[in-house]
Order: sequence, then structure tokens, then C-alpha cells
Amino acid sequence: MDLDKLVNDRLAGDTEFQSRVANLGDAEKATETEKRRKEILADEFQKRETIAKDQKTRAENAEKDRDEWKAKVPAPAANADAEKPLSYEEITALQNAKVHPEYVKNAQIAAKALGKTLVEALKDPILMGQIDRDNEVRASANVVETGKPRPGAGAETDQEVLDKARGKNGQIEIPAAGTEAADKLFRARRANKFPQSRR
Repeated sequence: MDLDKLVNDRLAGDTEFQSRVANLGDAEKATETEKRRKEILADEFQKRETIAKDQKTRAENAEKDRDEWKAKVPAPAANADAEKPLSYEEITALQNAKVHPEYVKNAQIAAKALGKTLVEALKDPILMGQIDRDNEVRASANVVETGKPRPGAGAETDQEVLDKARGKNGQIEIPAAGTEAADKLFRARRANKFPQSRR
């Protein structure tokens, strides 16, 4: 906020001061007003200085708290999370155990949990059982669902659609316009109307 406006607003709102100078002459009124303006300015500077000190103290305390927390939290070991490349022996053990590349990370986690090296863990019956289950899940996911019809299975031929339209099964069935069956009926009628000549 503009300091002059703030001072003027405070002067205008100071009813006690306004009533005290109301009966004074112009010169005295100007002197008293200037004196009051200086008091208000000094008061505002004092308030702002106090606020600035409080903010500085809070900032210093926040930094101190942060530094204390930093000291309490242990620093991560250098490259602790960096993944080491698999050794030739580990790769061979993974291949022999038939571990799919998608599950290598799981095998590493299991080895860590068992407190063994990856090569030792791949001989553990618990991990081997899990690998077998993972492989079964992958194999079953890759098998084509038997419930799905083969492409073209159940699809009517042009001649079958024509036969239905002629009522060969005892009931005339005309397909709705714009459907695939309607296209087949059109093709079948056209083929019967203009049969291909034998060469």
C-alpha cells in the first residue's frame, strides 16, 4: 500500500485528533497535522520493522529446523540404487531356470529377500515354484481363446442369403437395408441375373 495514502487514511480516521485541531487556526492546524503525520510515519516504520524482524526470525528458525532434519536423515549410500549388470554366471542361471526377461527383476527381489545370491536363489524350491507359476501364466495368456469363433465361421454366403430371401426354408427373410446381408443379397441376385458365361 502507498505510504502517503496510508498516513492520510489514518489521519482522516483519527477522530480524536480531528476534533482537537478543529478549532485551531490554519497555521497551528498545519503544524499539528505535520507533527501527527510524523508520529504516524514513525509508528508505521516501527510496525514494518517488527514484521520484518519476525519474518527473518521465522525464516532462520525454518532453516535451522531443516538443517536438523537433514542431520537426522541418513544420506543414501553412493550408487546404492544403481543396478549392477548381470554377470555371465547369473545370466546362465536365469536361462537354465527358464526365467522370462519380464520376471528377472522379480527373481532379483526374491534373492534379496532370501538373503542369497541370484545364482543360489534360482536353486531354491520356493523361487523355482514361483518361476513355474509365472511361466504357466504367460503360457496360458498366449494360448488363443477356444471360445472365439474362427474368422468367417457362421457367416452366411451370398447364396444362403438369397435362399432365405426366396423363402426356401419356409419363411421369407429380407435383410435390413445397409447391412452386410443386404449387400450379399444384392450380389447374389445380380450373379443369378447375369450368370458368368463359360469360356
